[in-house]
Amino acid sequence: MPPTKKAKHNDWKGKGRAAKLKKAYGITIEQYDEQLARQLGGCAICGRLPKSRCLDVDHDHKTGVLRGLLCHMCNRGLAYLRNDPVTAGKAQEYLESPPWNLDVTRTSSTRKENDLWL
Repeated sequence: MPPTKKAKHNDWKGKGRAAKLKKAYGITIEQYDEQLARQLGGCAICGRLPKSRCLDVDHDHKTGVLRGLLCHMCNRGLAYLRNDPVTAGKAQEYLESPPWNLDVTRTSSTRKENDLWL
């Protein structure tokens, strides 16, 4: 019977974690823990502390160079931005200064006047 997700996670946290870190990234648990301490226990991007899963080892897929430890959301975010600093910079510019700065704040009176918002 194949292991469940929870069993796989617990294995990652336990004895299988050392083998996976070594096989996948060429690092030891001690090196992982040292990096985690340098990052004050949290994600290198958002700073959130891990809750139910270990932080992901972020690496450059072209060079294999390890960059840091990220929460799953930040790691996926980099992947969705194609690991491209230019695209990430454009995303930051977009968030800071959106091209369509339309205020659609609704009040109860607005809702009564325009039921398209319902």
